[in-house]
Amino acid sequence: MKNLYLLTDLGRVRVLETRVDSALAGGRRHLADCPDDALDRSTPPLGEVVTDQAGRFAQGGMAGQAGGMSYGEEHELERELSRQAIAAIAGHLDAVVARRERPRCVLAAPKSILKTLEAALSGPTREAIVESIPADLTKTPLPELEERFLA
Repeated sequence: MKNLYLLTDLGRVRVLETRVDSALAGGRRHLADCPDDALDRSTPPLGEVVTDQAGRFAQGGMAGQAGGMSYGEEHELERELSRQAIAAIAGHLDAVVARRERPRCVLAAPKSILKTLEAALSGPTREAIVESIPADLTKTPLPELEERFLA
């Protein structure tokens, strides 16, 4: 039985566990958020990362004259920020899986980062993942997730 659901995108990790109601309640399985294992990486917009004057180049005019400034190139900045976010998320997922004893996991992440994220995970975490889903489910309500995974 799959008992751990790892839902992620570049800014958020949501961890769900399968829980079983008591026998008096019918023993029905349901999903529950694990708030202690959640991660919310709020990253600043790209424009706020490179706003200092040092990253700008003079634009036209003679040397020494005040004038307009052009913007320097970002040189793969967006890709580097994405790489750093994936590395941080992979480390967090490794820690979540390591805290549990032999979990069976489902990993859901946007198609654009899924393969890179899987490659960044440690061996034990990759072995724990029994299914990968190329979808961003981090903001999906619990009833919809239960219908998708437990039906």
